[in-house]
Amino acid sequence: MDNNLPVTPSPAPSLPPESKKNYLNFFNPRENTMGFLISVFIFIAFLATGAYVSSRIGRPNQPIAKAPEAKFNALANSSIVYGYWTENNSKIEAVDLSSGKIYGLASLSKDIKKVTILTPDNLIFINKTNDKDHGQDISSYSLPSKQTTQLIKADEGFGIDDYTVSPNKRYIAVWEIKVSKDSQQLVGGVSRVYTVDLRNPNQKNLIYDEPIQEGVAVNYPLAITDSGALYLDKFKANSGAGWANGMSVSNLSGSQKQDISSMSTGTYSTQPILSPDGRYLAFVGYDGSKGAGVSVDPKQGFNQAFLNPNTIEILDTTTNQRQKLATLPSTDRYGEISWDSKGNIIFILISKDSTKNGYYNYNIGLSSFARIMDSASGSGLNFIAELEDKKLLVGKADASVSSVGNLGKGYYPSLGEILVYNLPGGEQKKIGINKALVQFIDNQASNYFNNSLVIGKIAEGKEEKQLQLKTFELKPTLAPKRLAQQSDPVPQPENAPEKFIPKCRELASAQCNTLMGTTFKDTEQDKTKNPEYNGCFRYFFVKSKLTRTCADSPLYLYGKAGAKVEIKIGTEIFNEIPEYKNGYDVTLLGDGKFNIGDAKYSSILFDYYPAIKKIPAIDYGRVVKAEDIDKTLDEYGKKLGLTQIEINDLKSSVIGQIDSPYTLVSFFDDQISKRILPISFTPAPDVYRNIVFYFKPLSALISIKEPEFEKIPERAGFTAVEVSHIMDR
Repeated sequence: MDNNLPVTPSPAPSLPPESKKNYLNFFNPRENTMGFLISVFIFIAFLATGAYVSSRIGRPNQPIAKAPEAKFNALANSSIVYGYWTENNSKIEAVDLSSGKIYGLASLSKDIKKVTILTPDNLIFINKTNDKDHGQDISSYSLPSKQTTQLIKADEGFGIDDYTVSPNKRYIAVWEIKVSKDSQQLVGGVSRVYTVDLRNPNQKNLIYDEPIQEGVAVNYPLAITDSGALYLDKFKANSGAGWANGMSVSNLSGSQKQDISSMSTGTYSTQPILSPDGRYLAFVGYDGSKGAGVSVDPKQGFNQAFLNPNTIEILDTTTNQRQKLATLPSTDRYGEISWDSKGNIIFILISKDSTKNGYYNYNIGLSSFARIMDSASGSGLNFIAELEDKKLLVGKADASVSSVGNLGKGYYPSLGEILVYNLPGGEQKKIGINKALVQFIDNQASNYFNNSLVIGKIAEGKEEKQLQLKTFELKPTLAPKRLAQQSDPVPQPENAPEKFIPKCRELASAQCNTLMGTTFKDTEQDKTKNPEYNGCFRYFFVKSKLTRTCADSPLYLYGKAGAKVEIKIGTEIFNEIPEYKNGYDVTLLGDGKFNIGDAKYSSILFDYYPAIKKIPAIDYGRVVKAEDIDKTLDEYGKKLGLTQIEINDLKSSVIGQIDSPYTLVSFFDDQISKRILPISFTPAPDVYRNIVFYFKPLSALISIKEPEFEKIPERAGFTAVEVSHIMDR
C-alpha cells in the first residue's frame, strides 16, 4: 500500500569499563595498606620515567610529536539514518555528514519492519512479523539501555501491517488485519484501524472494524496530525492498484467520522502524504481532461487516473479543502512526490519535451517551482531528501525484487550507493559507509545522535564493492508476497495465472503512449526510434517494477499435455509465484503452460539463496555500450538455446539496473548454474537448461575473451529451462 518514498531520529550507550586487574599481586594490601599504595605509586612513576626517557633518547629539547588527526570535509549539516540486514539481525545506524562519524543505534531481530525515530534516545518498529509480514506488536527501543518494550499489542488473531505517526510523535494510527490461515489474500479477512496516544499506549481507540470484501473499499490509515485528526485512504483489496478510492477523516476517538467529498475515486493516483508541519496532504491528481478518471481506456487497459497523473494538489487539513498547485502544466505527467524539511513539495516531471524532465521543488507560498535534479528518465539517481540549500541526498536503487525491503517507512528498494548531490553543478559525493545495500530510514540534523556509540567514520575516497545477486538478499523480502496478498485479484480457476503477474511493461507502455501520442508495443520496451518515449518508458517501467515488484527468475516447463511432474528446489526460495509448499505438483498442458492446483501458469517465478557461498570468477564475455546490451542478449540467448520469449523476459528484468557507460555481459556454464540453483524433477527432464547470466557495470572498456558456447541439446520430450542473473556492482 506504500506508494511514496519515506523518512524518520535516536542515541546509544557508552561501552562498560573493562574490569581492572591487579598486576602487583606480589604485594599483599591486607598486610600493609600504606606500603602497598606507596610501592604502587613508585612502580608506576618508575615505568613512566622509563617510558619518557626511551622516547626522548637522541632528540633532546624536542617536544613530543603528536600524530595529526585527519580533517573530515563536511558533506552537509545532516545525519542520515539507515538500516541493513546481517545474517541474524536488523542493524540500524546513522552517519553524521558534518563530522563523518557513523553511529551504531540498534541491533534488532530480523523479524521487524518499519523503523521510526522518535527521539535521539528512542525508536519504534513493528515487531515479531510472521510469514505474512504481520507483526504481533509495535515495540519501542531505548538506545541508552538497549531495552525493547512492547507498546501496542495486536488483537487476538490479528497482525499489525502498518502504522503512521504524527509529526510531533505523540499520536499513532495502526492498521491491523486478520486473514485466514490458508488464504493468500486479504479478501475474506477483517480490517481494523486504531489510534493511540503514545503517552498512554495501553488505550486503543477503535476507528474502523470492517470485513474485507471483493470490490468493497476499507479504510487504510494514511496520516495523523498533531491534533490527532486521522486521514484514511479507501483501499479495495485484491483489485490491482487498490488505493486512491476516496478518503475519510476521523477524530482521535472515532466519535466523528466523515468521507471527504472532494477526494473521490478517479481524481487522484497516489496516496497523499503529510507535510512536516501536518498542515497539508500532497498527492498527484487527475483533472478529468481525458475522460472520467474511473473509466478504463479500451486500448491501454488502465483507468484514466493512472494513465494521466497530470496535476499536483494539496488537501488543507485545517479546512479539508482541496487545492491544485498553480502554474504547473497539465500537459505533463507527474511521478512520485515528497516534502522537504521547509514544507516545499518535491516532485518528478515527465514530459514530451525531454529537456524538462527531472526533479522539481515547488514553493507553495510563492506558487513557483524550479528543477533541482535532471534525472527523470533513468540516469540511475533517485532523489531521497533535500538536506539543506543546494544540497540533496540521492541514491542508486537496486532494481531487483530481492532488494526491496521494509526497514524504512514503506517497501522500497535497497540502495547500493548514497550520495550528496551539490547544486547547481550536480557534483556528487559518495557517502562511504561501506555497506553493500542499505534501506533509507530518516534524515535528522547533524549532532542529533551525539550521545550514541560511534562505531566508525566515513571512508573518504574508498569504494566498497560486493557481488550482488539478482535473486539474493540477506533477508528474504516479503514485498511481493504482500503485494499478492493485498493487490492480486481473487483467484479465478480459469485464468488466475496471468493476473497474478503484475504487468509492469504494459503499464509503462500505456502511460507513455498516452503522454506521447504514440502506439508502441510494450515488447518494444525502450528501444524505439523515439528517444522521449524511451526515456519515459525507462522511468515508468522501473517505477512500476519497484512499486509493483514484478518477480523474475522464471522456470519454464514444456512437454506433453497431461504429463505430471514433481519439482523440488534444493535451496531456500522466497517471493515465489505460486506459493512453494515443499515442492510443486505440476500438470503440463502441452503449449508451454501448466497447471499447479486449479490455476494455469506459463512460468514459475521466485527468488532464492544460492546454494554455494562463493560464486566463481568470470573471465569471459563481451564489454558493450548500454545501447548494445539488448542486441548482445539476443545473440547470446540464441546461442544458449533460449526462445525469444525467454530472452525478452531476461531483457525485461535487466532494464533500469544498468546506467554505466559500458557493461560486461556474460554467463555461468550449465554446471555452475545448477550448483548455484539446484532443482530436482520427478521424472527427470529429457532436456534441462539452467543459465545464470552475469552483468558487471564498467566505466571504461576492458579486454576480455569471448565465451565458448557448448553444443545445445535439441528440445524434445519434457524440457525445463531456468533463467536468472547476477549483477556485480
